[in-house]
Amino acid sequence: MRAVAGTGVVAVVFAGTLVSGPGQASAATVDWPGVAARGAKFAYMKATESTTYLDPTFATNYAGSANAGLVRGAYHFGLPDRASGVAQAEFFVANGGGWANDGKTLPPVLDIEYNPSSTADRIRHPDSPRTLRRHCCR
Repeated sequence: MRAVAGTGVVAVVFAGTLVSGPGQASAATVDWPGVAARGAKFAYMKATESTTYLDPTFATNYAGSANAGLVRGAYHFGLPDRASGVAQAEFFVANGGGWANDGKTLPPVLDIEYNPSSTADRIRHPDSPRTLRRHCCR
């Protein structure tokens, strides 16, 4: 942690990276020892999306980051208009999103964001918690 001068704000600075698959950072382009040498301490990588997509680079990145000494974790890209939250969570856990109390695995993460091509109701303030619960928690 460090104080931001003159603001009274304390900032937490994390040294990590995010890998989200083909078209962005992929297994062929991630130099995990180099990432670790540049100071990264952890990495999150995409494992799944909805209930049908498995990131083809996940296993390679998950192992590569661990072999380079990084603490690592998986994330799921949720699509609330495609399947229930329960179905997506089960798919994620079955395909890399599980957690182990081993000192090198980060908790699983859900990435859910505005998707302009989605058929779901637009999630917006002030009803976003209700809309999100309706799509994710059925």
